[in-house]
Order: sequence, then structure tokens, then C-alpha cells
Amino acid sequence: LPGYTVHALCVPAYAVGGDFYDHYPVPGGVVFTLADVMGKGLAAAILAATVRSALRGASRAVERSGAESDIADAVTAVARQISDDLSSTDSFVTLVHMMLHTGEGLLDYVDAGHGFAVHIRSDGSVAQLRGDGLPLGVSPEDAWTSRRIRLEPGESVLLASDGVLDLVSDGCDVRPALQFVAGCTDPAELIGRIRGLSGAQQPLDDVTLVAVRREPL
Repeated sequence: LPGYTVHALCVPAYAVGGDFYDHYPVPGGVVFTLADVMGKGLAAAILAATVRSALRGASRAVERSGAESDIADAVTAVARQISDDLSSTDSFVTLVHMMLHTGEGLLDYVDAGHGFAVHIRSDGSVAQLRGDGLPLGVSPEDAWTSRRIRLEPGESVLLASDGVLDLVSDGCDVRPALQFVAGCTDPAELIGRIRGLSGAQQPLDDVTLVAVRREPL
């Protein structure tokens, strides 16, 4: 991805997991997704595969619809498509879905109840990306909206599952996690430290992380 560095990690708590990350090019940029299906093991993994496939298809359909399209439309379409599956299994899915316009560094994103997506600025300060959408499966009639930030040269965005929070905080208070992230402005170093923590102790939950950095000029 010219001008950018991408690092990712997924460590399932069991043989298979309910987390996934995904990324693929589209005209003008690239789409990233990180999602967490409630539960663990095979049932969660099957739902995760369903969500990934549906979201890829919906995202490409939205992209083909024209310049006025919104990535939130893809999330809303997927929620409608898998509503029966989520209802029958009493499950839900949290996710962050984003489109990076690589030329301008513009980042459109939807946070569906996920809650831990972080903008790492070039001065080392960090800020959580705002998001107030519900997880998929909570309300079948819900809809989502997108927000936008700009990644300046030298800045990064980090997406993490709650398994990462369990490693670096108590899982409820995000402040230790933000401090941890602020101390690792290089995505490769951050991924390495998380990999080390997950290897030193058996994760209680799937550990999934995606870090995207816009390289300095």
C-alpha cells in the first residue's frame, strides 16, 4: 500500500475464534474491518465467516454505486442480511469498518458497538475514534452512520478487540490501554509487544489488532 504501512495480528483463544480482520483494495483506497462475534469456538467462527463474506459483498456493491455512497450503507445492509442468523443464535457482532482514501489520507469509519479504535497522532498523543452505533444483532431496525478523520503523515489508526484490552488493562477501563498505545507509536513495535503478551499468558479471549500508519513525508 504505497505511502502506508499495515500490520495485523489475530490470536484465537481456542482452536478457532470469533474475531476476524480483513482488508482489500477498492478504487481510490482500501477497506479495513475488525469484528468480534459474541462467543468463542466453532459457532462464533462460522458467524464470523458469514459476516466477513457479507460485508465484502456489500462494501463492493456500495463502492460500485457511486461517489455519493457511504460505507455505513454496507454495515446496515449486512445487519439486515444476517439478522435471522444472529436472532436464532442469540448472538451479536461488534465491528469497526473503515475506508481509507489513500491519496488524501481521509478515513471514513463506522463503529458498531466496538468501542476501541484509536487515532495515534504524530506527537504521540492518542484519541479514541467517536462511535455510538449499536452492535449488529441488537436491534433489527437499527441503522449506522459514518464519521471521518484525516490521517496526517506520521499518524496511525489502531483497531483492537476486547481481548487486547484484557492483556493491557482490566478490560473495563480503557485508559491503561490508551497509555500502552501511546508508548508504541510504531505499528510494528506495537504488534510485537501484543504478540509477546499473548504468548506469555493464555488469552482469555481472541486477541485481534490492526494498525495502519501513514508514512512521514
